[in-house]
Amino acid sequence: MSWTRKFDPNVPGKNKPVTSNSYIRLEALRSRMTALQVIGDQKIKETLRSKDDAKNPVCSEIRKEGFSFTFASTIMTLTGNPYLQITPGPPTESDYKRFDF
Repeated sequence: MSWTRKFDPNVPGKNKPVTSNSYIRLEALRSRMTALQVIGDQKIKETLRSKDDAKNPVCSEIRKEGFSFTFASTIMTLTGNPYLQITPGPPTESDYKRFDF
């Protein structure tokens, strides 16, 4: 079986990697976003900055120990007049910059 199989969203519940960093972070995103009636920029930014699980935050800040961190964060709006919002580094440490195209 391929190593990617465990990340298949159709894997039965007992085989899901529920303790993995990626799974925990995805669940934080899912739980915050699925409850919303309207998803706007502010809610997306709050979610991308979230630290619902202290050991597996959606946004990992730069630490002196040199472990992994959130390299950048992007929000793409593709309706109306499309634009991109991006942060260099963790979104908790810098503001989003907007680029219209």
